[in-house]
Amino acid sequence: MRRRDLIRVLELQMGRWGLDARHPSGSLLQRFGFERFRSGDHVGSSRYRMRWRDRVIELHSSCAGIYGGGRPGFVFVRPTRAVYAYLDEVVPVPGRVADDVCGIGTRPEHRLAFETASREFLDWIGQYEAWASMLRTVPPRKAAARPPSGASETLNIESPRCWEPTTQRTIPDCRSDPD
Repeated sequence: MRRRDLIRVLELQMGRWGLDARHPSGSLLQRFGFERFRSGDHVGSSRYRMRWRDRVIELHSSCAGIYGGGRPGFVFVRPTRAVYAYLDEVVPVPGRVADDVCGIGTRPEHRLAFETASREFLDWIGQYEAWASMLRTVPPRKAAARPPSGASETLNIESPRCWEPTTQRTIPDCRSDPD
């Protein structure tokens, strides 16, 4: 996947995580196993952290990534719309990441670390989305039209139309087929 496509997917995904954190039935992130916390002096959004395999997944409104496990990680920095190989073992504090721990892919080992860790992060997103998509419904305030009676309101994240940006006032129809 090209970097700009990866960035677009992660921007959309972060919007989904924001909605999942405020789900009407309670935070889907916490139900999935994330711990919600704030750093000591950090102001602003909460952070969500969970262990996955031998790694740590962390989500925040300004960044998301996979870290640890004795190998480079991956971080998406939302305000700058940038993705990096994360070269440190210590999970970063949002807004306080030193430039020398973010590889931008100019060195071959940074490119390989980026590709490996980003693929691993996307694998985790796929597992999370498979679970969360069973619990999401289209919010009535965002639906332009109700589905035909008997049709499911569950979002089908496998549909490529769910991931397409749109300038329309309606959301794409990503509901599962009733068949």
